[in-house]
Amino acid sequence: MRKLLPWARLAATFAILFGVPGAFWKTGLLLILWGVTFAPWRRSDAALFLGSAAIFTVMNTVAIHRGIFEFTSPDLGVLPAWEYILWGFWVLQTHRTIGGVPAPRPGPPVWGLLILFALSFSLFRSSTAVLAASGGVLAVALLRFHAPEDLRHAGYLVLVGTLLEFPGVALGLWRYPDPPPGGVPLWYLTMWGGIGLFLRRWAAPLALRLNGGKT
Repeated sequence: MRKLLPWARLAATFAILFGVPGAFWKTGLLLILWGVTFAPWRRSDAALFLGSAAIFTVMNTVAIHRGIFEFTSPDLGVLPAWEYILWGFWVLQTHRTIGGVPAPRPGPPVWGLLILFALSFSLFRSSTAVLAASGGVLAVALLRFHAPEDLRHAGYLVLVGTLLEFPGVALGLWRYPDPPPGGVPLWYLTMWGGIGLFLRRWAAPLALRLNGGKT
């Protein structure tokens, strides 16, 4: 049952996101679903969820103002209500599902690559430039960090991103400028994969310290 729970939680999240009308209904149902199915919550879980939600709220807002993508029906600023919490879920869902051996405390290489990766989506507007920059940083990061747990984190979030991006665009929840066939630019692969890698190498080790080092 425990092995099935993460996949059932993921499926239910997609069902609410894609099937329930109204941003605030989506948000409320998602919070109830996650609150129950992630229980018991540890301090590191709350830190990952809230920290990721805050970071990606800022990054999404910057990306939207730069014209990289946009939501079709924002209701709280430039974002729909559910987007303020959704990245907290993606990160905590991955952390709980993949798990594995904890990575060491992040050192200067991790911090440097993380900053460069974030800048890839902040400095450029064209899809080609974003793909080249983020792909280059991710390639270097994977050359440096490629333990099985790193690859599992990156691969899992690429899978989640694929299951999210194409239906989300097809249903009109968000859109990209000058979209390619399918509506989703290729840099979604590097974005989701990189987030998975840096979750394991940066975010999770920092959050783990709130549990006294216990997983």
